[in-house]
Amino acid sequence: MSRAETIESRVAAVLQRYEPSEEAMKLFNEAASSKDPQKAAAAIKPAAFVALLARDGDPADAVEFLARWLPPRQRIWWGCLALWHVYRPEPPAAVDATLAALVRWVEDPTEENRYAVRAAGEALGRRHPVGALAFAAFWSEGSMSLPNLPEVLPPPDLSSQTLASTLSLAINSQPFDRSRELYQYFVKLGLDVAAEPMHWDLASIQSE
Repeated sequence: MSRAETIESRVAAVLQRYEPSEEAMKLFNEAASSKDPQKAAAAIKPAAFVALLARDGDPADAVEFLARWLPPRQRIWWGCLALWHVYRPEPPAAVDATLAALVRWVEDPTEENRYAVRAAGEALGRRHPVGALAFAAFWSEGSMSLPNLPEVLPPPDLSSQTLASTLSLAINSQPFDRSRELYQYFVKLGLDVAAEPMHWDLASIQSE
């Protein structure tokens, strides 16, 4: 397999992990058959495909793709940054505590910290965006069962799907005229996370 084929398979492999929208697949197929090198890059490079989705398609599709493309810790870090933006500068105490637990897990992904994230998510509730993000983190690795019980592994796409739904939930909880702006900003954050060295600390969230 050539290097070009290996790189191209990264975009196709992500799309195979879930059911992309018809519009997303149309843009991918158009890019794959394009003779314009700049447009064709979107069928080869995941970041370029995300940018294409956000620019020419539905930014919700870009969020869906990012949730499957980013590795577990990076995608949860992305979720933390996105939700901090929604609830800044003074989130409710339960939101603040859950985000802090999430950051501790991102910094140090031990089982103790993962179960602490689960407890914080339970306290906040799965219907709350930050509570749902906590479960996206908990389901990103390890067993779904409680300690000392038989191991139950989560479905492969559960964490990614939960994260994508969580970000949509957060956006839909805001005024309608802010939704596209938030989608575009979340996509920018996701691309930044993918491209830049990670800074695993709460101060980085609060400086965004």
